[in-house]
Amino acid sequence: LEKQIPANKNDPLRARVFNTCFSYMKFARIYLDGRLACIPDDRNRVLGELELEHVSTSGGTRTYAYPAKNNPKYEVTIVETREDFKKALETEDAHVIYQGHGREGRGPCFGSSMTGEEWEDDGLLRMGYPLVGVPIVEDILKHEYHIRPYNSADDPQKKVGHHPALEKAEVLPLIIDHKMSKKKEWDVVDTPTRHIEYHDPGGTLRGYLNGYSIASKLWGYIADFDPGPTLWLVVNAGWKDTDSKPWDLGSVNLKCKVFCNFGCSSEPHFKEILRGDKYKAWGKDKGTEGSVAVFTDKTSGVECAAVWLWALLKYGDPKKWNDSLKTVTAKANDRLTELSKKYARTWNGKGDLVGKYTIVLG
Repeated sequence: LEKQIPANKNDPLRARVFNTCFSYMKFARIYLDGRLACIPDDRNRVLGELELEHVSTSGGTRTYAYPAKNNPKYEVTIVETREDFKKALETEDAHVIYQGHGREGRGPCFGSSMTGEEWEDDGLLRMGYPLVGVPIVEDILKHEYHIRPYNSADDPQKKVGHHPALEKAEVLPLIIDHKMSKKKEWDVVDTPTRHIEYHDPGGTLRGYLNGYSIASKLWGYIADFDPGPTLWLVVNAGWKDTDSKPWDLGSVNLKCKVFCNFGCSSEPHFKEILRGDKYKAWGKDKGTEGSVAVFTDKTSGVECAAVWLWALLKYGDPKKWNDSLKTVTAKANDRLTELSKKYARTWNGKGDLVGKYTIVLG
């Protein structure tokens, strides 16, 4: 992708996380947190239609104006750090947009490395359920980061605050097998009691589990992860008072007006944490006019934030967020469907609209 789009100071498309901050007046500031990814060539026309005008570049920050810098309605600034994302969430009347990894329900993720601790403590702004599942091979081992497994004899499905995915799964005790006698990477074993064995003769997984010992009581389950079923480990995640504090939602003084979380499947991952009475309960003290949340209901891609920004600037009204964002959502979803059939939503014969993903207000 980096080769597909040449470096260009006037190109706002080289962005992954969009933090959009609106002021009280008609003039608005929009912060886009860009890293690693850019919009593929066949998506260029979306933001290109907006004619964002480059204003300045300072360090890792780039600023644009819309529709023109001599009389702008919006100011768009691309930033690149977790610190700036947190500041955007704490900005009065801000419109904040995140596009990036959901980290299997642990929270927005920042950084430039494909392996290492940026995939966990050094990159996350945690906003997950206290207990979530993470694919062992496809995530922990692939990206080579340390993680805190849920280590207890108590069934995690009976613990308050577990991710909904755990409710649907058959969660079983997980034993890490040190032997080399098994050919499979993992097995579900029925004797002496039903459990899962993960075969780790080289100790690679054990090396990434913080606090692991031979006496650890671990838990796991089998669930799909493209292209098929795989083994998930139950881990400690959380949204407040975490070991990552102050990089968790509980440490964020949310003052923004709108928060769009366009990480994959952000609605099942984060909606209850952000809105629920038992969790952050954002907006409960201000009513629906005081805060607007926007999520995805399935796997998302970098097109999402680009299309949302396009629809927002064309159809949004900061003075009437609740009404105008319904129009923005509809226009963005229509545009996503035009971009690719994978975003089309169809009836499944059971009365449900299904599809790869869509943008939903929450």
